[in-house]
Amino acid sequence: MLPRALRKALGDRLADLPDDAGICALAQWRRRFFTDAMLQAASLPSETTPLECPVELPDDFSRISWAELSGYMRRMLLRDSDQMSMAVSLELRVPFLDHELVEYSLGLPPRRRNDTAARKVCSSKPAAICCLRRSMSDPRRASPCRCGSGWKDRSRPFVENGLREVVRRQLLPQDFVADAQSRFRTDRLHWTRLWSIVVLRPFRQANRIIPPPG
Repeated sequence: MLPRALRKALGDRLADLPDDAGICALAQWRRRFFTDAMLQAASLPSETTPLECPVELPDDFSRISWAELSGYMRRMLLRDSDQMSMAVSLELRVPFLDHELVEYSLGLPPRRRNDTAARKVCSSKPAAICCLRRSMSDPRRASPCRCGSGWKDRSRPFVENGLREVVRRQLLPQDFVADAQSRFRTDRLHWTRLWSIVVLRPFRQANRIIPPPG
């Protein structure tokens, strides 16, 4: 309901909030890696690909869940987990995502998803929702990655060299890289954003990406 100018005054991420967007678009906006302002400073396009749900879901909870499954888990979490674990020959446990279980869970009405209803279902007979709840409450959860804190001391030479190479090879504007580095040092930028800049040169080389002339 706030005008875009006021949202921008409150922060870059709020300025990117789409006007008159559906719940799936809002879920997609929440997972944006860079803001429009950062993409503009990096001379990169800011177009997004909308997520279109192919079926009718019963409520906003299910629609947000579908957007997270499709736009974040499938396109990022599962892909990165598979790539990184295979790179070091590590056996990794990922969520149980049998399509029948997911379809059943997303189609449940709200009254069947609350704690009381779920306990009744679990106590009476096995059901897909019980399996889903157990898989979500597994105590062997992974700890959050804390790479950012180490960059400010142990990995500082590697990070700074990577940033210099990005500027030297004119992959990103110098002002953009310097601003990202400054914001990271003052805890205003998440380490993953800076990391994406640091690894840009080796990523381009590994994928044989040739920048356009000029």
